Amino acid sequence: MKIYRNILEKTRWHVSGSNIPIQLGVKTVNSPIGSSHFHRTMHEYFLVLEGKICLSLEGKDVELDKGDLLIIDPCESHAMISKSSDAKYVLLMPKAVPNDKVETG
Repeated sequence: MKIYRNILEKTRWHVSGSNIPIQLGVKTVNSPIGSSHFHRTMHEYFLVLEGKICLSLEGKDVELDKGDLLIIDPCESHAMISKSSDAKYVLLMPKAVPNDKVETG
């Protein structure tokens, strides 16, 4: 068993590593916004805890509110567009796979 304390107060990836089967990050308005990309094999999960976020998904804007869960399938191009000032969301992915992420913009 592993317990991660105060996980919602951290930034960047909270749980990751070669011996852990997932990557988990709690993101806020201060988290960097990455460029457009897709993953060849991995799904990516966004769960909004507070506020709103807006992503571009396959060229269409998708707005998510508190309580919304977005599951991005492999090969779907996506990027974060904006976040409300109170945005807090969980980003969850399987363990990193070498060369799985492809930058598209």
